[in-house]
Amino acid sequence: MKKNLALTVVIMMLAAAFTACSPDMDLPGELAHLFDGGNGLAEATAYRISTPEQLANLAELVNNGADQNNVFFKLTKNIDMSTYVIGTRSGGVVTNWIPIGKVDKPFSGTFDGAGYIISNIQINMDAIYVGLFGFVDGTNAVVKDVHISSGDIIGKGWTGAICGFMRKGTISGCSNNANVTATGSSDSYVGGVIGLSWHGNVIDCHNTGDVTANINNFVGGVAGACGGALFGCSNTGTVMATCSTVGGVVGCNVNGTTVADTFFGTVIACFNTGDVTGTAYVGGVAGGNEGDLFSCYNTGKIVGTDYIGGVTGVNINNANANGDVSACYNTGVVEGDNAVGGVVGHNMGIVTACYWMQSTAVDGIGTIASTGTTSFVTNFTPSGSPAWGTGTGQINGWWKPGTTDGTQLPKIYWE
Repeated sequence: MKKNLALTVVIMMLAAAFTACSPDMDLPGELAHLFDGGNGLAEATAYRISTPEQLANLAELVNNGADQNNVFFKLTKNIDMSTYVIGTRSGGVVTNWIPIGKVDKPFSGTFDGAGYIISNIQINMDAIYVGLFGFVDGTNAVVKDVHISSGDIIGKGWTGAICGFMRKGTISGCSNNANVTATGSSDSYVGGVIGLSWHGNVIDCHNTGDVTANINNFVGGVAGACGGALFGCSNTGTVMATCSTVGGVVGCNVNGTTVADTFFGTVIACFNTGDVTGTAYVGGVAGGNEGDLFSCYNTGKIVGTDYIGGVTGVNINNANANGDVSACYNTGVVEGDNAVGGVVGHNMGIVTACYWMQSTAVDGIGTIASTGTTSFVTNFTPSGSPAWGTGTGQINGWWKPGTTDGTQLPKIYWE
């Protein structure tokens, strides 16, 4: 009788635990026991996460379909993922992180890293949507102030250290120093911070880790591709790819309209200092540009075959794209076989008030299409374009002034 009673109690406890993780329940206020307290109802009372296991609890809830819209989560300590063990296999422990959010069950809440560091993260998946967060989607979805200091992230495509794919939402104030690697001949979109941001905003995000990709296309130091805002970001890591459309900051700044969607890419106040290697359409800031690319610079070495530029490999203008490059400069060496430019490899759109160090490439524009227009000024004095204004961002301009003799080049206002 006692044994049967004990078994009944265990079954009831397991049933209660299963119910607590059910996606049908109201998430706020109900799951404090899975975290370090909090009720998730507001930023001030966010669910508190202080261990790898509690972070994994969040992944399990999201991946099982729990609704986290307008639910808040917050790190309260540094997290060392080397202590995270999910099981054993072949006599050893398994520490592989399972990303938060899937294509049919995305993360849609608010996650605040609060400046704490996540170290030694390991992800090795023969899959897409790979990163700390796999899939983020929601008008109010926010991932902010998350910092990955070390680790290895390996996936096929749609891979980034912070996030694999964000359809809608905002990623801000995040950084990555882990190495990101992707191999998938038919897959795309790999970046140091995020693989693909479709309608989302990526703000004040920085990558110092190396990005290596053997995929179909779209590789960047910060983002593989972006169809929203990419603002105030930087890359200092090496970007090495055996494919096309590769950039120091973003593989492609995407702008256009499909049958079901419209998206507008904007890259402003970003820089790259890392070396970038690809095949075709390789650029210091963007491999390809279809939208606005303003007030950015590159100092890294850029190497490829065709359409290679110090700022962007190709600036595109067609029915779905309006490439506009303004107030940018390059001082890095640019090497390629065809259509090589100190600023733009091949220009089909508008290029205004941009500069290059003449020792880095023979011409500022490698080749120009009939639709392309170019207007250069002759030194680094901030003039000739509104985007060259010097100030504090939205007020007066994006730049700190350099010197007229070129001994000190302009820097972006936030540096």
